[in-house]
Amino acid sequence: MPYQEKIIKTVMSAKKLKKILAEHLKPTDSIEVHTSLSAFGYIPGGEQSVVKVLKEVVNQGNIIMAAQTADIGDPIDWEDPPATPEAEKEIIENMPAYDKETTPTYYIGKTPEYFRTSKDVKRSDHPLYSMLCLGKRCR
Repeated sequence: MPYQEKIIKTVMSAKKLKKILAEHLKPTDSIEVHTSLSAFGYIPGGEQSVVKVLKEVVNQGNIIMAAQTADIGDPIDWEDPPATPEAEKEIIENMPAYDKETTPTYYIGKTPEYFRTSKDVKRSDHPLYSMLCLGKRCR
């Protein structure tokens, strides 16, 4: 059987997404968002479109997303992949410190990382499991 490329069958435009979300959310709602972009089908603009739509729909509320950075945790706890004791020591000696302004998200998808870099988004202080928030009630 010859190689077959993936075929785009479903497209979720920003306009469609906005219509769906607006049917279920109020502008003043507070929402916690976890995304899997592939679950939507193809989204023109990807994470940029999703974040833009969320900001438009919940424009007077709060948008919250997880922003885990487990890659800067203690490597003794790592399982996928695990590190040898020698590697653990070297990792710890060279691990950059958590900085809520600059440390990127890790292994949680493109949407939270894009959201993290958006204007006025605030991030909590937890070095491994921080949260991102945009809205009037975010501190």
